[in-house]
Amino acid sequence: MSHNKRLNCSKLAEILEVSPRTIYRDIDALSQMKVPIISYEGVDGGYEIDKSYFFQSVKLTDKELMVMKLLLDLGYQLNTTDMDDDIITLKHKLLNACGDQPNIKKALKHITMEVQHIYPQKIVKGIFNKVIKSLENETMLLIEYYTPINKSWLIRKIYPLHLFYSEGCWYLDAYCDVRKAKRTFRLDRIRTCKLLSENIPQEYLQSYEIHKMIDDVTVTEITLEIDERLYEQIKDDDIIRDADIIISTKSSITLTVKNISAEYIAMFAYRNVDMVTILSPESLIQLVQNKIKSMQKKYL
Repeated sequence: MSHNKRLNCSKLAEILEVSPRTIYRDIDALSQMKVPIISYEGVDGGYEIDKSYFFQSVKLTDKELMVMKLLLDLGYQLNTTDMDDDIITLKHKLLNACGDQPNIKKALKHITMEVQHIYPQKIVKGIFNKVIKSLENETMLLIEYYTPINKSWLIRKIYPLHLFYSEGCWYLDAYCDVRKAKRTFRLDRIRTCKLLSENIPQEYLQSYEIHKMIDDVTVTEITLEIDERLYEQIKDDDIIRDADIIISTKSSITLTVKNISAEYIAMFAYRNVDMVTILSPESLIQLVQNKIKSMQKKYL
């Protein structure tokens, strides 16, 4: 607005690639911050900023701008729905504050970030904010939840405990009032959500924290022999980053990994069958053998 003549809400929304509702909200916020915005009604109506008003600019370096832009792009991938308009608005505010940065724009055209392995449906608008509110107030939620196995919608009263993001999805650990146990719910499978006034019983919160501590100290060790060339490629990956090396030769590395899903290790071994051998535990070796037998029956 500071660089243009009078602009109406539709034009501002088009320029900033946001909804008219977001424009009205931001204009109201600017007015509360004492920015002198003049409103005109009628056919030629719109908004102007008083020409005598001085904008204090925030000058960012090229590197600072790139960091902020990449963080905003990453934030948009987190698929919160309720924050999408805010992220887009913030991006335009940032670019406006920094002026023309042609070198950064050229570089950003060649940079992408992918943090998703799952591509869920968009979370229903309002769900994310209600979950956050429930966690803030430690109150219950009444949700309508889709279960893919039964292909049905269920009504559940839940006590939210922990919200987390993994591989493209938002998940909510919560105590289910029907199952009388902790369950994990995917936010994109919640169709409706209602905030309740009932508080989460402290014993549920305490029980959740105790089980987390137990899980943290439970150690499951798996011993692998990995081709040295593959090890060099993946030694910084999460799967073996904290592994203990037992034997190291020019051709292979024998190591133990802890608290990694047995199914995950089995899949890792399948994908790299010529370079990975599972040495223990016997239960995991048996799991792989059973999988191979099933595959033989199906494909050989």
